[in-house]
Amino acid sequence: MKIVIVFCAIYFHILSVFGQYWTQQNTNFIEDVVGVNQISIVDSNIVWVNGFNGSGSGAKIKVFSRTQDGGNTWSAGTYNGFGATVYPNILCAISYNNAFVIAIDTATDNASFWKTTDGGANWSLVTGVMNNAPSTFADGVQFWNANRGFCYGDPVNEEFDIYITNDGGLTWNDVPNGNIQDIIIADEYGYNGADCSTIVSGGIGFFITNKGRIYKTIDYGENWTVIETYPFVNIPTGGKIYASSVNYIIVANSSGTTYTWKYTTDGGTTWQILTPESGSFYQYDMCYVPESANMYISTSPYYSYSSGGQITQILCFKRLGKTIKCSVLLSTI
Repeated sequence: MKIVIVFCAIYFHILSVFGQYWTQQNTNFIEDVVGVNQISIVDSNIVWVNGFNGSGSGAKIKVFSRTQDGGNTWSAGTYNGFGATVYPNILCAISYNNAFVIAIDTATDNASFWKTTDGGANWSLVTGVMNNAPSTFADGVQFWNANRGFCYGDPVNEEFDIYITNDGGLTWNDVPNGNIQDIIIADEYGYNGADCSTIVSGGIGFFITNKGRIYKTIDYGENWTVIETYPFVNIPTGGKIYASSVNYIIVANSSGTTYTWKYTTDGGTTWQILTPESGSFYQYDMCYVPESANMYISTSPYYSYSSGGQITQILCFKRLGKTIKCSVLLSTI
């Protein structure tokens, strides 16, 4: 779980970026020190955020907040129904009332898959889907729209455990093994994290494994193939993946507190090192800006990153006390 902002409200240094402005909003958490480590955007009005304890004590909390008016007002809540040692790890909202969470039990290290249909007032396990620990282990969940999405977990009987939905998660269909390319490496598994899978409009989706392989779908999760050229031979402690199209993909491989980044502009046929123009890129987060020409937003102590391929606009954040200062780079590769 990656810390993005470590104070009660979301503070942004107000900056004009191509006619757009960042503004401050209060997420209305009741606790004194709550940060936001995940933002799940449904549309321009509906947004959910996951909270964490920003006091530095290390104690875990189970809180979220949501808005349905573009952030003018926020309603905070708690993850009710989770076990005493079970904490949310991945949040995926699909409407103001409906959301999914993948949680981790800190006592057993088991993963579980949860849902709410009443705005978070109540949470329950998703019946029959990746909730048979220790035989199953939930890794990620993504939705392209209010109806179509997928969830996936570690291999069961040497096949990744993948389900798709066409009705907003009311029902989930197990993707047949014949529609999923086999694992070919012993002990291959996925990573549980919000950055370990990604989607692009039109039914395109990816997730990365500990062996550096990338699974890909182009038909809303009905079939999964592996990009044959691996960006990394091995990803021992955690990987990240982001994409702006079926061809343009960015992948990170962790090593201690830093990541090595690679990118492809040809769908994975070839990979190149993504080298920061200044400093090092630490374990922060990145996000593709939909409908842009490969524009990514990134959080990092440094800025000025080359993304490759064409003129690329990168907006990076730099933490300074209790403000987030922004810098914009236009880079031609």
